[in-house]
Amino acid sequence: MYVSKFAFLLLFIFLFLQFYCVYSYPFIKNFSNKDPIFYDLRAKIIKYNKRVNVPLFIYAYKVKEGDTFFKIANKVNGWQGSIATINLLDSPFLRVGQEILIPSKKGLFLINSKEHRFNSLLVATRDLTKSEKIKIRKNNKISEFYFFDSLKQPELSFFSDTEMLFFLNSDFIFPLKKFIISSDFGFRPDPFTGMKNFHTGIDLAAPMNSLVFCSSYGVVVVVDYNDIYGNFVVVEHKNNVKSLYGHLSSYIVKKGDVLRTGDIVGRVGQTGRSTGPHLHFEILRKGSPVNPVKILK
Repeated sequence: MYVSKFAFLLLFIFLFLQFYCVYSYPFIKNFSNKDPIFYDLRAKIIKYNKRVNVPLFIYAYKVKEGDTFFKIANKVNGWQGSIATINLLDSPFLRVGQEILIPSKKGLFLINSKEHRFNSLLVATRDLTKSEKIKIRKNNKISEFYFFDSLKQPELSFFSDTEMLFFLNSDFIFPLKKFIISSDFGFRPDPFTGMKNFHTGIDLAAPMNSLVFCSSYGVVVVVDYNDIYGNFVVVEHKNNVKSLYGHLSSYIVKKGDVLRTGDIVGRVGQTGRSTGPHLHFEILRKGSPVNPVKILK
């Protein structure tokens, strides 16, 4: 009887450890070879690039202040498609504190679901039967993914030019992560004179020096200062659309810079005609202001 219980206990421990090893992922603290977990990932990537037949391993990382999707992808050989799809991203925008998965193999990770629009676009142009089925744990739930390995299906495991443009330009995003809309678009009493005038954007109140992010893929066309907007930046997007970021305490971009969705523009301030720390944000279509709230996500 004692042997039977002991054998049962050993079986339970074995199954628990097997589950834990498969579905709990090593956590990368820093993208430095001094971090043993990142060093291990890099070693596996090197083997993969040499076409050494190694199993798929998955690692976890928590997004930090200053991280962007493309900075993270560049740390792991520029595997943009792998990171985008395994995390079911619709755009390159990442939140500070967001936990993402990073695979040791290059390719696309798709699910047979219409819940995520970018994933749906990729699935529509690929035959899932040509992929490898794998199970991945995300948000405490195990999901079945279809993996297109770049070494086995090179023609199916990369974004086409159209797919990449869709990923980069999927939508305009809010340029701050935490904020309160302190003043809406449209007519309002002027905060200085009390007279009714037209507010051409929205004011997003946020702590001083909060990071300001580019709302969509585009090119910086203006970096300047005036008495109204203070330090401000204008980014030109496709289809004659521009976005303006005003009252910045500082900026890190210059005219001609190409920005991706979620790239850092500068920091919240109160330069120019301002009653306190906030971002004045405008979207202009063919030179005319439109309500940003109607097109932001």
